[in-house]
Amino acid sequence: MRAASFSAVFSSAVPRVRRAALVVASALGVSACDPTPFPGFRDDAPVFVVRGVSAGAGAFGSSLSTVDATVRGLRVSRLAVSGGPGTGEGSGFRVLFGFDGEPQAASMRLGDGIAFAGCDSGDCSAGSGVSIAAFPGWSIPGGATFHGCVAVPASVTGQVQIRCEDQLPNFQSVAGLPGEGLGASSVGIGTRDETTGAPAEHPAGVALFGAPEASGGGAVYRLASGSAALERLDLGAASLPPEARLGAGLAVAVLDPSSVMFAAWAQGSPERVLVGTLVAGAAGVSPVLRACLEGMSGWGSALALGDLDGDGVPDLAVGRAGGAAPGVGGDDAVDVFDGTALLGGATPACGAAGQPVSTVRIACADVADPAACAEGIAFGAALAVGDLDDDGVGDLAIGAPRATSRGVAGAGAVHALQGQAGRLAALGSVHAESVSSTPRAGAGLGTTVAMLRGRSVGGGRAELVAGAPNVAEVSVFFCSGLPGDRPADVSGGERGCIPVSD
Repeated sequence: MRAASFSAVFSSAVPRVRRAALVVASALGVSACDPTPFPGFRDDAPVFVVRGVSAGAGAFGSSLSTVDATVRGLRVSRLAVSGGPGTGEGSGFRVLFGFDGEPQAASMRLGDGIAFAGCDSGDCSAGSGVSIAAFPGWSIPGGATFHGCVAVPASVTGQVQIRCEDQLPNFQSVAGLPGEGLGASSVGIGTRDETTGAPAEHPAGVALFGAPEASGGGAVYRLASGSAALERLDLGAASLPPEARLGAGLAVAVLDPSSVMFAAWAQGSPERVLVGTLVAGAAGVSPVLRACLEGMSGWGSALALGDLDGDGVPDLAVGRAGGAAPGVGGDDAVDVFDGTALLGGATPACGAAGQPVSTVRIACADVADPAACAEGIAFGAALAVGDLDDDGVGDLAIGAPRATSRGVAGAGAVHALQGQAGRLAALGSVHAESVSSTPRAGAGLGTTVAMLRGRSVGGGRAELVAGAPNVAEVSVFFCSGLPGDRPADVSGGERGCIPVSD
């Protein structure tokens, strides 16, 4: 689909922020955006596998994002998958059906094809698909609100394309910001409780984008609903050096109806993770820097925010890329910080005394084979938080894409750590491993992980999603392996867990 010849460009100047223009466009063709059959699905008992169209570096599954939205009056969950820039038939991303309906009676639609696809026929700019952000709704400037949306940034041109399920075949493009590596990371902002009739957009914004090549040590940009431009967050209180690469990684979680919590990786030496909040008020949205955490090489390359102890405040999990290379391991670990401590008003400047310390450190050997950990399984290469066992407390998923599975080297695995109400320090005491039932050498399952809202009695259950981009596959695990996790499938039967060993 190519943009039609007519468009309207909006821009405005805002003090202390940098903005990019929004191009509102309509697509000429409709076939590429209509719900499309997708032949790459395979139902493998408790695992549903989505096979992409290409393999290799940056292939299908290299970026995952999920959303819980209300589309045409129906509550739905969707899984957005990016194939990386320029991958496969000119398509940078696909949005897959997840579950339709309220959680207690939701229908699984993963096998029904794709809700929509993008970047066909060259309608996305260079570098599109490096990351993808999904969010419940988006309002065009001065216009209507659309639902079930994704934003796909293009790292070369700095353009961000926005498509929404109930607006197709039309789309919007936020233009500008070339040369900053915009979209090296991106995250969508949900709402506190996305149910029918709930607001489709959080007042703090709909998405955040990292731009690690931006001047001044990198940047994080906010996309506000109804705005004509991206807004650069003022995080100068961190006092980052010019060579820092802020925005190389991002995570976000909703705090309350007016504020969200975010974490941003500033790649460099030392590695830093900035933690802050975005607070929406009568005067607009204000970024507040809360902490600047420091770690060893690669620390911060994986980030996740979510409530892991049931106190209502998101906690921060931080992983590192140090074990991603063959033969490098032994010190792979995930640090988990208590959200209340992070928001407690520590001096935000990097290097300052009094920064929060992690509540618990989950070493690779705590949950995986110590001998394998010593060789390096990339434990902590990807992180996600969601309620896998539907007990009301978030659980932590940790990718280990270089793990040996069933004797197959590099097949990959994902470890699920059960959250403990009121006991963040106990995280990791209960854990389980998810692997492919048909592992392939070097597949890299767990290179990316995400949580998809599924069917549940309690209403908060998430399904574990893991990408294996080396073989262009994404797997949805309907059983995490955690105690008591035996969710009913759509026909009322019981799905068991895939065993770790035969």
